[in-house]
Parts: sequence; structure tokens; C-alpha cells
Amino acid sequence: ERFDYAFKRIEDDLEMEQLPPISPNWRTFRRAVDRLDVWAWEPRCEARYDITDGTSWSLLLQWGDDLVETSGSNAYPGSDGPNPSREFRRLLSALRRLVGGREVP
Repeated sequence: ERFDYAFKRIEDDLEMEQLPPISPNWRTFRRAVDRLDVWAWEPRCEARYDITDGTSWSLLLQWGDDLVETSGSNAYPGSDGPNPSREFRRLLSALRRLVGGREVP
């Protein structure tokens, strides 16, 4: 069980670390992922308008035989706009709980 985390702002270098999740939180995290149907998220989320700056993100999640690899640029699963969708915000909350409240942008 491990959680590899990487974060990069445009002006900074890539920060990467391995965070030890708190074991009982794994089941709770899996239930959240299943409820959000993360396994069915599209491979790429694109904004429906031109924008030259904003937020890019990616997620690679593997759990046994289940795998999702998805990313976006100024768009999120369930939203084609610049603001994170409810589903995406809920996934971030589940990730924060998984790592004991640590900030996950």
C-alpha cells in the first residue's frame, strides 16, 4: 500500500514524494472512488474554450485489476469549465482523508 504524490506549479520544479496512507483509510478511499465512478472517467478532459493559463492535472490510480489514467487542462470530470467539478473536489477530499489530512491541491 502506498500513495505516490507529485505536484508542480509552472514556476517550480516537480515535487514528488511517497506518502504512507493510514491503513484503515484505504477502504474508505476505495468506497469514495467507487461512488464517484472514477474508473469510468474519460482519459482526457478538455475545456470547451481557449485559455492560455490555468490548471493542468493528472491522475493514475491502480487498485488490483482496476486502473484509471486521466488528465485535464482547465476542465474536470463532470465539468467542461475552469472550475473543478463536484466529483473532482470530492476525490481531492477523499485523497486528503487517505493521507491523514495532509493538503492535496
